[in-house]
Amino acid sequence: MKLTDSLREVAGDQSLGTWTEPASGRELPLVTPTDEATAVRIVRFATDNQLALIPIGLGGKTSLTSAAQRVDFAVSTRGLSGVEAYEPGDGTVTVRAGTTMSELREVVNAGGHRLTPDVPLPESATIGGVVAAGQSGFDRLRYGPLRNHVLGLRVLLGDGTVARTGGRLVKNVTGYDLQRLYTGSRGSLCLILEASLRLFALPEDELAFAGTTSELGEALDAVTRLSALPLTWDTLTITGNPGEFRVFGALAGRSLMLSAHRASVSQALHGLEALEVHEGTEAREACNRTRDAELEGGWPDLRLYCRPSELVGKCERLHAALTELGETRSRLGLHPELASLDITLASTDPERRRELLAELHEVSTRHALRIEWLASHLELPERPPTAETAADRLMARLQHSLDPAGVFARGRFYRGL
Repeated sequence: MKLTDSLREVAGDQSLGTWTEPASGRELPLVTPTDEATAVRIVRFATDNQLALIPIGLGGKTSLTSAAQRVDFAVSTRGLSGVEAYEPGDGTVTVRAGTTMSELREVVNAGGHRLTPDVPLPESATIGGVVAAGQSGFDRLRYGPLRNHVLGLRVLLGDGTVARTGGRLVKNVTGYDLQRLYTGSRGSLCLILEASLRLFALPEDELAFAGTTSELGEALDAVTRLSALPLTWDTLTITGNPGEFRVFGALAGRSLMLSAHRASVSQALHGLEALEVHEGTEAREACNRTRDAELEGGWPDLRLYCRPSELVGKCERLHAALTELGETRSRLGLHPELASLDITLASTDPERRRELLAELHEVSTRHALRIEWLASHLELPERPPTAETAADRLMARLQHSLDPAGVFARGRFYRGL
């Protein structure tokens, strides 16, 4: 019997479609279960028949992974959507994995709460995919990384067992924090069914500030002045390309507090051009536009991480390398207080991109830069293998313990995981 026929028997005809693995171009059967019992049957079917599957939500983050060593079909959690429990008094929500971030935000906003992470393009991201990718949001400067706010998870393991870790309420979180292990595991350990999140009070008011400059140094100086103010920023970013940089900052809180600091923020932005100040709903709209612009053209090609004290020097090295290569239209997305820099190359010519990436890889190696190759990870030149570390061995042991049969397709994540 063909695999598609077997999957149709297990999941039903309406749940079956096709999906193309971005890294390999392979077209695979796609199963979208509409209830948890069907999801369990699908995973047990894979276990019993020694098949490998790829868990996805809407598939927007699968372009960041490598081709699986072996895969037979994909499973989407998009059919498992909806809010299971919302506790306004406790500030928590429990939601099924296939719920989009925009759908979830509407629910909690109506109840007087703010959802974190504030991810770009929330209508195209499911909570299961966000948790599996460990994707923190535009508001990380204020609220910290996603894993700090995942109170509990219900997951489907490789043997078809449904396991719960953590809890639904803050006071009920006990035991080992396995939800932190699953957060960011990118579908290599389990299929996420349900997530419980910590919420925050919806702010009374919001303010957003922006200004432009032609010099990266001036933009960094402006952010330094802003961060020195006695304020808790939601976000401070610099975006643009060499010759045209935009500084953007956002605050949220009580109206009186924001009004009291408006003049000092405007003073910190002196020297910048095209100054903008947005309040209330206009500020939220400005935040959403700036947030979504991070991924409107797709994922960045690479991301630099470093210590905050090293950020300026390392940014300048990469900026100088791009300028020397004549790549003056490449887009930069800089979060100075988080010490991260995203670079999206303007060139779309494959040969030119390979040349640029090879040079940037050489620069990163020469200066010991910590680079995560995102959208460009498949275009990189061949790199010499590095020695296996203790962390590598620990991750492999965890994977083999949680998924000994290799039901969740391997080779997509890191060093064969």
